[in-house]
Amino acid sequence: CDEDYTLSTDSLQAEMFAEARDFSSPWLTFLPMETGPVLAILVIFMWALSVTDVLRGAVDFMFAVFQLHRACASDSFSIGRAGSEFVIEGVTLFRTSWALFVGLLQLGIGMSLLISGAIWLAYTKSIPDLLANAVALSYIMQVDEL
Repeated sequence: CDEDYTLSTDSLQAEMFAEARDFSSPWLTFLPMETGPVLAILVIFMWALSVTDVLRGAVDFMFAVFQLHRACASDSFSIGRAGSEFVIEGVTLFRTSWALFVGLLQLGIGMSLLISGAIWLAYTKSIPDLLANAVALSYIMQVDEL
């Protein structure tokens, strides 16, 4: 393929060849690494760090709920006042169970997003698409914060 765009039937093949050449071009001249795979690894690593932050938040939530139940187990849910602050004085087993279930649900969603997002990024074939997909995944993770 000499990248001849004169034939209308060969233009798609020439574009695909150019895209593959750009993806596999050398990253640094003194290292035998290609641009596309190195960028894909970096993007997947950043995606994993982003999702790990969400997973850490879910685990912290579950730990806090468990500690609250250990300290304030009661037959009824009650909120008291200590000076100018509100304090949870009692929490039921039912509320603790539901809160732990929600935390487990958050962990499950986070893990599925981590795996499916990494697979989606790994199967991206061009550098511009890889960057666009990384931005799209970042947007998905920040939708709940808007």
